[in-house]
Amino acid sequence: MKASLHHQKWNNTKWNNTEAKQENGKHLQDKPPKNHENNCYKCGMKGHWSRTCCTPKHWVDLYQASIKAKGKEIEMNFTNGDGLDLTYYDIDFFGVISKIHVLFGLKMNEDDVCLADCATTHTILRDKRYFLELTLIKANVSTISSTTNLVEGSGRANITLSNGTRFHINDALYSSKSRRNLLSFKDIRINGYHIETMNEDNVEYLYITCIISGQKLIMEKLSAFSSGLYHTTIKPIESYVVVNQKFNDPKVFVLWHDRLGHPGSSMMHRIIEHSHGHPLKNQKILSPNEYSCVACSQGKLIIKPSFTEVIFESPVFLERIHGDICGPIHPPCGPFRYFMILIDASTKWSHVCLISTRNVAFARLLAQIIRLRA
Repeated sequence: MKASLHHQKWNNTKWNNTEAKQENGKHLQDKPPKNHENNCYKCGMKGHWSRTCCTPKHWVDLYQASIKAKGKEIEMNFTNGDGLDLTYYDIDFFGVISKIHVLFGLKMNEDDVCLADCATTHTILRDKRYFLELTLIKANVSTISSTTNLVEGSGRANITLSNGTRFHINDALYSSKSRRNLLSFKDIRINGYHIETMNEDNVEYLYITCIISGQKLIMEKLSAFSSGLYHTTIKPIESYVVVNQKFNDPKVFVLWHDRLGHPGSSMMHRIIEHSHGHPLKNQKILSPNEYSCVACSQGKLIIKPSFTEVIFESPVFLERIHGDICGPIHPPCGPFRYFMILIDASTKWSHVCLISTRNVAFARLLAQIIRLRA
């Protein structure tokens, strides 16, 4: 009796363990483990194992072909979509597999390749040289599955296609992280061109046409990748600027600087712009540190002499007077708009007087000297 009870107990325990293992197996099959570190051997993406891979077969075949060719014939470009900011634009990219954008095609020059995309709402350029005006901003790009912060700026841009057709884009996006330039169908139509597909020798092309004087002209012919994406090459529009080069003759400038009473650089600029009869229209206005004027150096000395430009100091009273005119005063003091300051170099004598215009400054100086010598 004891033996039979023991045998029955052992059978129940074995049966319970078998059911637990089956339940655990079902649980593992319902929730397969995730692969966060290594890549899937079938499609090359992270997040799952090859035994649980659900990637479509044509994507898997393209990935396996790229591994065998080692990038010679087929190229795969991945753009990570992590990080989110404020969304300003709504743009759809070419193809999406689980938050990774994949572009298949032939290898070309990355700087000039441009894809004609009907899904994107804005033209995306990856070089600043295409832009006439560029405002740097941080914005997101909306794709089929998520958003990614690729946009670095926006502005007006001009581009030239391979056959010389020019496009002016008012609202292009700048993204240096983008793998290719994207030309929106919307911007092609805004520039007055039409789009149609044509078959030549069993090869499909995308034509950019324009109707001139009732005749349809083919402006550009875009070939396609094996994936069906149409591509072309772009370059910036060459621009030429005529610059009136200003001649630099310091002798002529110093001569007129002495004739006009040794004005400063700002006053010299005003006199040249609002007067005629002198050869200074095309002359470069020199700054005070580009030429040496003894009279200006002597007139701007305060108390301590400048041994670099003035060798001898005069200790006699009224032999050297430093003067300066300040103004215009705002608001003016009655009829007076300026005030003049006089300082003697040897005795530190000073005098301040109000003047209505700069023209009476020399007369006031002579009157003050005569009054002191009397």
